Amino acid sequence: MIGSVIAADGNTEVNLENNNIDYATYVLMLFAFVGWTFVLVLLGAGVYHAFRHHRNRKEPEKPMRCK
Repeated sequence: MIGSVIAADGNTEVNLENNNIDYATYVLMLFAFVGWTFVLVLLGAGVYHAFRHHRNRKEPEKPMRCK
């Protein structure tokens, strides 16, 4: 287990010396950001709609009665 931590630390130093920009990581991060933004907007809109509908609930004047 410690060997994997040491190996990861060594890889970090190698990557810091390499000045190539990894565009795939930025594209994946952008895609994840857009996806989570979409999910959170849908969740917020659902909560807003539920509270608005609950607050403005109207009772019918002549409710239907089953016979």
